[in-house]
Amino acid sequence: MRPDQGIPKVTVLLTDGYSNGRAVGGPANQLRKLGVNIFSIGVGYYVNPIELKLIASDPDSTHVFQMGSFNDLAGWVDKLSAVSCDGK
Repeated sequence: MRPDQGIPKVTVLLTDGYSNGRAVGGPANQLRKLGVNIFSIGVGYYVNPIELKLIASDPDSTHVFQMGSFNDLAGWVDKLSAVSCDGK
């Protein structure tokens, strides 16, 4: 991680599936303790919304997203840019 220079620390998790029985909350908590803002994006119908919420920073309404296909990402990038650059 680069030194803190007032630049938001952002991680975007993009998945089309779910974990293979591994705990996802612990590593996400470690990142949040380091000041990383985590966004979870589930694509398709085989994602686990509970895992997306465990991984993402709060609030879920601005940090957890589900979409039907990868084609839907194109219209979503501007929204992510606005929210992630806002530092929330």
